[in-house]
Amino acid sequence: MGKNSSILAACLFMLFLSVGCEERMDGLKENGELTVQVTPVSGKIFIRLERNALDCYTSGTGLARVTEHFGKVTVSRLFPSSVENKERHRKAGLDLWYKVEFDPSVNTEEVQRFYQGQSGVERVVCDEEISFQLPQAVVCNNLSRSSGISLPFNDPYLDRQWHYDEVGMENIHENATIGVFKGWKVTGGDRRVVVAVLDCGVDYLHEDLKNNMWINEKELNGTSGVDDDGNGYVDDIYGYNFAYGTGSLNPHDHGTHVAGTIAAENNNGTGVCGIAGGTGHQDGVRIMSCQIGTTMGSITQNFEALSKAFVYAADNGALICQCSWAFAYSNELLHTGVDYFVKNAGSQPGSLMKGGVVIVAAGNDGTHGMRYPASYESCISVAAVNTEAKRPSYSNFDETVDISAPGGVKNPEEFGIFSTLANNQYGYMNGTSMACPHVSGIAALIISAYGGGGFTTEKLKQILLESCISLNETEPSYAPLMGKGIARVDRALWKDDGVAPEAVNDLCFKQENENYFLVWSNASDPNDGSPRKSILYRSSQPLTAANLNQAEMQEVDLRGKDAGDEITVALPKPADRNTVDYYALTNADTWGNISGLSNVVEIRWVQILPEEKPEPEHPDSPEKGVIVFPNPTTGILNVKWGCIQGAKSVNVYDLMARRVYTKILSSSESAGEETVDISRLPAGRYVLKFSSDDGVQAINVVKI
Repeated sequence: MGKNSSILAACLFMLFLSVGCEERMDGLKENGELTVQVTPVSGKIFIRLERNALDCYTSGTGLARVTEHFGKVTVSRLFPSSVENKERHRKAGLDLWYKVEFDPSVNTEEVQRFYQGQSGVERVVCDEEISFQLPQAVVCNNLSRSSGISLPFNDPYLDRQWHYDEVGMENIHENATIGVFKGWKVTGGDRRVVVAVLDCGVDYLHEDLKNNMWINEKELNGTSGVDDDGNGYVDDIYGYNFAYGTGSLNPHDHGTHVAGTIAAENNNGTGVCGIAGGTGHQDGVRIMSCQIGTTMGSITQNFEALSKAFVYAADNGALICQCSWAFAYSNELLHTGVDYFVKNAGSQPGSLMKGGVVIVAAGNDGTHGMRYPASYESCISVAAVNTEAKRPSYSNFDETVDISAPGGVKNPEEFGIFSTLANNQYGYMNGTSMACPHVSGIAALIISAYGGGGFTTEKLKQILLESCISLNETEPSYAPLMGKGIARVDRALWKDDGVAPEAVNDLCFKQENENYFLVWSNASDPNDGSPRKSILYRSSQPLTAANLNQAEMQEVDLRGKDAGDEITVALPKPADRNTVDYYALTNADTWGNISGLSNVVEIRWVQILPEEKPEPEHPDSPEKGVIVFPNPTTGILNVKWGCIQGAKSVNVYDLMARRVYTKILSSSESAGEETVDISRLPAGRYVLKFSSDDGVQAINVVKI
């Protein structure tokens, strides 16, 4: 059965639009979250039929009792189909989804309950409209180019786009940009790459976008009011308006700003640059506008429009869906659309990639929490960084975030994200809405550079995520919750020449009091400058290149580390002091080229560890101190402490000394016990640090 209407009514939808100046923050709360109104849709539900019941319901005989109970009822396919995509729709089960429309005065829940009780009906889903006020951008036209700056293209506002690369502006951290200038030497984009912008309508006549719009030639040259290409949509020339059910788009600042970041035309002497906007030789990627919201001072979306937009984008050639919006809970219709796009995009002959990617903003309410579809496994979730390469206060953060990108400062003027606006204008916006199209643009360049036979979404994600710059240096507290790091074009477009990083030859063991480490100098890489990661091997037997596959392995993230930097990895104390461990490592680059084996380090713990009396596995009451059990654990740890004064907290660190988990414990002075859930962390060795007024106690733990 589908979700009932009371559950769906709890879905709080938040489109993360950006604001300009303080006085123009209409419809915004202080923390940047938009005022939202959720309204169940009357007179409409959706049903998914069982395959063996399809003929009965679509022939009309299955509607007899419905007509008797509720009057006139209209049943129609939810997803329009054509000869070209009919079989794909059937395999995906889209042909089983139907829209049931009835008199709005009829109680929707009664109709829903009726269908839930019918044989042959697999699920029933209600729709909702989500409305909120639209903020405005900071419009800044007629800006002049800064003097003395040499830039790769002649677009006059490129010097305002600090988020792309070094443009001579002060107070910009070197890691806060996406490094696009070097990438443009490889490619500016490929016309065969289409990015569907699921947003407000894009200004398809904008001077800086019109030449990079996707155009449905059959509809452009066809008859108005006729579905000339037979795809189920009439007059869909530049995309489709799913909010109003028409081919006519309603341009708005937000959708136009997002589109400009991806594909504003480059080197045309006009306006701004797009990340994948070409080099001035008609080589930029193209934008398909899938309008999913109304634009009359407020915006209204519904799940029907969203799901249809994903299916339309896949069926009409898009490889990337750009989604600068999110909501608090999931919805089956939305997941159906996302799953179809991810699996079926790129089915057209000559496509540069098999499958599609959905890139989604993580959200702007500045909290640690999941948002959808950003948290959906099939999507790439994007958080924001500011000019200091740190998390701005508005950006959400979570374990489900995949990557970060420039989103601008809270007050966007000058240091916001600069791009196109509706009606041939330009200006600033900020938010994860603006970070998201940076990642879509980079993904479009990766496909342009490497796409072709055999190129898949998995390879795209590998290049995109493994080429980031780590946030460990600039934002160590939030780095584990901001994805792989800041997206970079230059790193993503480096060519794989098959050359592996150099091998390490100075791996050594180091002891500081009762703490133990492996230390080595980061190697160099002839192609990438330095390795992307090290693979650390541990065995009770001497290690050789021939027996590495029998050893325990631990990946060490080296992004943000230069050749020659000292790398330190903490080692857990072994349970048995009569143990001999052998350690060695190899280095890997972005492309998976593996170095030779390092020197092997032998550690005889009997010579290092003092005699210790084992602690009971489940002590009844520690007089003073901290005990953690079970250890090893599959995910849940019990942390038990004696009489310890003041506030108490637990922090968990990985072997790179990065904090990956935090929990504030009870401040009671009496002995206590609480659970720590590390089930989301990968298997491996960690250090749990218990902090209180009495100091810090470190305990090695193992997640299996």
